[in-house]
Amino acid sequence: MKSVESRVDGDALRRRAAYQLGFGGLIPFAALILVQFFEPSLGEDWTREVERWIVIYGVTIVGFMGGGRWVYRLLQPDARPGIPFGGLLQSVTPPLIAWIAAAAPEDFGEGQLTPMVRLVIIALLLMLQLAQEWDRRAGMEDWYFELRVMLAGGAAGSIIVAAGLAPFFRG
Repeated sequence: MKSVESRVDGDALRRRAAYQLGFGGLIPFAALILVQFFEPSLGEDWTREVERWIVIYGVTIVGFMGGGRWVYRLLQPDARPGIPFGGLLQSVTPPLIAWIAAAAPEDFGEGQLTPMVRLVIIALLLMLQLAQEWDRRAGMEDWYFELRVMLAGGAAGSIIVAAGLAPFFRG
């Protein structure tokens, strides 16, 4: 028996899958914040460990957003003429900065690069990526851009909540 599938159905399925997977990607942030909230009974070692997990997942999301932008730039090569490397450099810079923020030792330079500081850096990088996309959304489907706004805001907001909660659960 032949399967009949229209382009509209395929687009709707793709959009629904993107929303489901995208919002599913926020679940680890919410779960880690819940663990962080109930951590006082678990001890300070767990507090530091959960903060580290949030940092690592945040770096993963920054990298994922950079990869999405990389593909978009490759598919729209003439979108930003005159920009070095056709905008590809802007795709990889935030993930590299996030990686440095996550990998740097806590005793970094003259100050302390605590997990809270790392979380704020990663949240700001997420918002920077979103700001860079804001003026370049030509050619991007409206629903996809709206999804990117919601997910970047959800991820950055979760990170800020996690960073804001951290001091209250330290011994």
